[in-house]
Amino acid sequence: MTNKKLTIEQYVLVARSTAIYPESAAFTYPALGLCGEIGETIDLLLPTDEEVIVEVEVPLKHIIGELGDVLWYVTNTALDVGISLVELTDYVTGGLECETFGDVAFKRHVRADERTPFLKLIVYSGMIAEIAKKGLRDGYGKELPKAKRDYAILALSEILVGLCELCEMYNTSIDEIAQMNNKKLTDRQNRGKIKGDGDER
Repeated sequence: MTNKKLTIEQYVLVARSTAIYPESAAFTYPALGLCGEIGETIDLLLPTDEEVIVEVEVPLKHIIGELGDVLWYVTNTALDVGISLVELTDYVTGGLECETFGDVAFKRHVRADERTPFLKLIVYSGMIAEIAKKGLRDGYGKELPKAKRDYAILALSEILVGLCELCEMYNTSIDEIAQMNNKKLTDRQNRGKIKGDGDER
């Protein structure tokens, strides 16, 4: 039985082949989807009762599923605006070469942003939503001006860091997240179930 890691390049090929939405919605669709998935992830991991966080047992497979969806949207949001995963991983690691997402997690630099991974995901997905919103208003769509593109690289790379941190918190790895998301997407693609709603399709 092989334990070969999924490379970033292999993950990107599947993530991109399963990005089924109109060209007119490029960037806007995955940017909104990223915000939605981050909301679902935080709702799953931080349920509240009268504004007091309570501890609940969340099955690991559900955590892996949600984090995998976030990774998919990070990937396609980046690709839609011409940002490669190499650019994102370079930003996270300071230019160290990475073959797998596990390499990114291991080589990432200490960040100036010391917020919890939950807050990072909220703040930086909000930044992506702002860029998408202004793109609709100003008509630049997925052709981001340089300043907006730089903000997008910052935001998406910080979300990637947040994913790495959440994986460590919940005793999984970003390699496992990518592997399981790849497997789920490939299975749906083979069964013609990419479009639709729900995790069980």
